[in-house]
Amino acid sequence: MGCRFALITVKGMTCGTCVDAVSKQIEKVDGVKEVAVSLLTEECHVKFDSGKVSVDDLRSVIEDCGFVAVVISERSVGTSDKVRNGGGKVGEVDGGGIEYGEGNVGGDAVASGGLFGLGVDFVGGGRPSVSGSGAVGMDVMGGGVMCKEELSTEEQVRMGILDVAKMRGDLLNDEEVVRLRISGMTCGACSAAVERVVSSMHGVRKVQVSLVTEDAEVCYSKSQVGLRELVDAVEGCGFEASVIVAMDNAAQLKQLARLEEIALWKNHAINAGVCAVIIMCLYMVIPMVFQSSEEYFPFVQTPIRGLFYRDIIGLMLTGYVEYSVGVYFCKAGYASMLHGSGTMDTLVCLSNIAAFAFSSYAIVLNIWKGYSELPNVIFDTCTMLLLAVSLGKYFEGKAKSRTSKALSNFISLTPSTCFVKESSGELKEIPVELLQVGDIIAVKPGMKIPADGVIIEGETEVDESLMTGESMFISKTVQSNVLCGSINGPGFILYKATKVGQDTRLATIIDIVKSTQLSKAPIQRYADYMAARFVPCVLILTICTFVFWMVFSSISSKPPRAFNGPNGKFYVSLQTAISVLVVACPCALGLASPTAIMVGTGLGANNGVLFRGGDVIENCGSLNAFLFDKTGILTTGCMVVKRFVAMIPSDEIDSLHWSLINIAEKISEHPIAKAIVQYTDEYASLKLLSSAEIIEQKFVMGKGLRCSISLSGIVYNVIIGNKSLMPTEVNAKTSCTETYVCINNILIGKFEIYDNLKQDAYDVIQYLISKGYYVGMVTGDNHAAAMRVAHELGMPLNNIYSDVYPEQKSEIVSQLQKENNYKVAFVGDGFNDSTALVTSDLGISVSTGTEIAIEAADVIILDDYNPDKSSLKGLIYALDISKKTFQRIKLNLFWAVIYNSFMIPISMGFLLPWGISLHPMLAACGMALSSVSVVTCSLLLGRWTPPDFKSSVTSQNSASIFTRWRNYFNSTNTPNEEIELQKRLIP
Repeated sequence: MGCRFALITVKGMTCGTCVDAVSKQIEKVDGVKEVAVSLLTEECHVKFDSGKVSVDDLRSVIEDCGFVAVVISERSVGTSDKVRNGGGKVGEVDGGGIEYGEGNVGGDAVASGGLFGLGVDFVGGGRPSVSGSGAVGMDVMGGGVMCKEELSTEEQVRMGILDVAKMRGDLLNDEEVVRLRISGMTCGACSAAVERVVSSMHGVRKVQVSLVTEDAEVCYSKSQVGLRELVDAVEGCGFEASVIVAMDNAAQLKQLARLEEIALWKNHAINAGVCAVIIMCLYMVIPMVFQSSEEYFPFVQTPIRGLFYRDIIGLMLTGYVEYSVGVYFCKAGYASMLHGSGTMDTLVCLSNIAAFAFSSYAIVLNIWKGYSELPNVIFDTCTMLLLAVSLGKYFEGKAKSRTSKALSNFISLTPSTCFVKESSGELKEIPVELLQVGDIIAVKPGMKIPADGVIIEGETEVDESLMTGESMFISKTVQSNVLCGSINGPGFILYKATKVGQDTRLATIIDIVKSTQLSKAPIQRYADYMAARFVPCVLILTICTFVFWMVFSSISSKPPRAFNGPNGKFYVSLQTAISVLVVACPCALGLASPTAIMVGTGLGANNGVLFRGGDVIENCGSLNAFLFDKTGILTTGCMVVKRFVAMIPSDEIDSLHWSLINIAEKISEHPIAKAIVQYTDEYASLKLLSSAEIIEQKFVMGKGLRCSISLSGIVYNVIIGNKSLMPTEVNAKTSCTETYVCINNILIGKFEIYDNLKQDAYDVIQYLISKGYYVGMVTGDNHAAAMRVAHELGMPLNNIYSDVYPEQKSEIVSQLQKENNYKVAFVGDGFNDSTALVTSDLGISVSTGTEIAIEAADVIILDDYNPDKSSLKGLIYALDISKKTFQRIKLNLFWAVIYNSFMIPISMGFLLPWGISLHPMLAACGMALSSVSVVTCSLLLGRWTPPDFKSSVTSQNSASIFTRWRNYFNSTNTPNEEIELQKRLIP
């Protein structure tokens, strides 16, 4: 069988107690490995062993808890896949970390091409490790799979990990299961034909076709065959085929908007309201206004002595409300009690049953005794209680739907259909889910872009405001990247899809925002802990309240005035106990954190910040140190060669040397390699470039590359990288990035490469310093280059760490954590930053960074691919949003605790000696109001405005750029011993 993952929607959850009830029951099922439940998105993610439990069993368990469960999807996963809890460090596989040797990729400008080597060894779900040897060896053991492979380019190395992961299914979920609707099948031969054709396709692993239901379930490898190819294969058999989508965008938007829930409670409120008004008139308004009403219908006695027409009408109307509205609470309350957990539904159920049972008992007793007076009934309490709760649920549902507004906005960005250019040149409209990588997509003016890709024809302007936070239209030309969800402007474009479906940047954002709801901040766990024990405590208090007032009113010579009324002691004691049940509100505790987190994460996403969990938001508030990678974080990452400094007579450097350098660097996608290729293109010989052959190449992570190139029958050994890779010792003294070139063991020269600071890097750094944070830079670049950037940014010189290897970055983070007791945030974007991102208390990456850095990060800053618009402002936004969100959570919890602390004692009758009591109807209104107020308080977080950190920096530090440059040049003669303090933590 195997390990599988299921996504199930759970409808009917009202608070954290409901979430805990579902989670605990599923965890008890044999075969369930991990489970995570989200209250606001109403999703349950389960990882389970299909050999021990089925997805139908899981659905039944949820339904036994009193909720409605619908299975959305089920797929196969690897044994080390984790149910994303939002706060986990993703650079781990089955508890293991990603090991790094020498090297650097994408993050620091220290290697000429950022080329590296790694080794991957998966043994029953092991972990990848970087060896720095230049070759990539992969050993996959499991299921009889053995693979040894040599990889020689950066892209091959990256894909090497993914290929091994595909074999094991540990890092990449390659297997997909899709259901197809097939129309036109008439007999068994039709279904057999479809099954035969589809199963013969490369990449298809299993096919089941049902003639009765006219559908097919296909299990396939998405890396080997596309969904559209499956549909085309079925249609090639002469039938119509379409994908069955259990939860498309429209359904997701409907669920997030809570349209069904809002409509349900609106109808319940109307039903209960009409009946409640009639009953209130019968039992309160008419007797108070018309003193002689007892002489008229319906207050007269029926032929049955002791039975009055009023009570018949009241019983019928209340019974209808109980059947149409109250049954919901009874079912949910019974299910929760059956599993040993209590929710708000439990309290409403018990209080409502008690009131209805007491009223029914009073009528029967009145008939039994043959009394001629009207019995004491509280049907008005039953109906008004259900009316108040229904209204509360209605307003709470509307408020909850607004907390998901940001997520809804992102989901709505994906169009349902798009136009694909076929080989014939014609445009064909297809559903977006049928898109495949490599498709040529046509986008007309005003249309939404359906997938990530690169423009191959046309020019336009694109609105990417919801994706990047940039409010202005962005110009796009040939070779420009476009993002799924962007809105095309006035131009018509054709572009090639590079990422489709769940692999697009938009889908990643949606997944992260959703997964955030699956994790719990520590403060939320404490709130859920209190809520879980809240209901039993309330039940005990209710019993104690009833017993106390019954005994006290019986033995006391002067009981409170309420007990001397016509209703009697039992009536008042019961009414007081019911008020205790009704007024208590565990939902306020359960909603305090998830509603604020949903609004906060949506707010962050709208402003270019993605949080991976509620605990991440809480951790942001405890930070006191920031460590930054240099290249791509503080700088734009757009490298430019300033000059080439020859270390041999310049007249000896000819087109051969330039060609060898150009050939060696063309295999890399690193920014420095691109800059060198661009520089050497002018001097290299086209003839030599076309005739050259790379015999061998080795990548040394964080240092550079070694390769052997055959040219005109002669083999040249080329080494390009930083000083540590050179066969002879060299000193890097310039303030720029230096990349050395050695050919046949002769050091021929070095490239001096510059990278500009991001437009707001100085303001961000100064803002953090002004707020009292420890701010430092950790880079693999040379000492002088690091110092130059530090001076420009105004960083403390003793906080700068240069010439650092990848493994040393995590060591520096650990040292600060242990020796200085700092809570450290590391900001990086490269492969080599991943260990530091995982080691730090909070890992922060940018969307333009490497995939592994993004996966290892807790916070992702959406950055612009245009270097001129690249910004660090998202970091400040992340800090401020997390701070405001956590403050809102604490405010919500404070209100919930204060409400229950005051209202429960009042409802218990603490003020009865002074004639003050709380009627159950008012208690129900208070309970409903408390939940609505908590959600409304969270919604007010949406009024957040970005902090003006630039003006804050200006007011605290008025030094001009000329002053900073003057300080830099004045400090060039600083004694080396003083500056070298920055290396004190490097072993």
